[in-house]
Amino acid sequence: GVEAIREFRVMTHNFSAEYGGRAGAVVSAITQSGTNAFHGSVYEFWRNNVLDARDFFNVANAPDPSPLPAFRQNQFGASLGGPLRRDRVFFFGNYEGLRRRRGVPLIAIIPDLAARRGLIPTLNPATGQLEPRQFPVNPAITPYLDLYPVPNGNNFGDGLAEYVSDVSTAANEDYYMGRGDFQLSGNDSFYLRYVHNPSKIDDP
Repeated sequence: GVEAIREFRVMTHNFSAEYGGRAGAVVSAITQSGTNAFHGSVYEFWRNNVLDARDFFNVANAPDPSPLPAFRQNQFGASLGGPLRRDRVFFFGNYEGLRRRRGVPLIAIIPDLAARRGLIPTLNPATGQLEPRQFPVNPAITPYLDLYPVPNGNNFGDGLAEYVSDVSTAANEDYYMGRGDFQLSGNDSFYLRYVHNPSKIDDP
């Protein structure tokens, strides 16, 4: 959570003994805590596809001008902290949500229109080239061939072609953090912290 972090530190080498047994970098983060004054915040970060660049597959396969894949992202949250007992007991709570909808191009390899009519490129032994050859199409197969969409991408010339489509991926994430700080004396204190971070991504 953006408002849940008070400070963080990244150590890349020369760790002290308390970080023993670690290889590579160590990231240490400290969460926010309440104080003797009430403080809170409300925020949102918003993005969409207006400033995005076109994907390679959109440029190569979509109509000219190729449309930008849809992209919507909202990251929002709120926090509140303060005293429960002045100089002794403090609370802090933070919620953050992420909602993202993004268009992603998918490429499927399907029979081209000629292959559905039984016109299949076949190797001619005499010339060593692929030449179209007519094969009978069983009428029982036709309804299943009709289930395929019309190709809109590259035709490979061997009876197969590409079908490019934009599908929507959805990501929903929630972050909850609650913390209580207890100052027992000038030298002794402790805190309790609870973090819950459920998320779900639908990726066709």
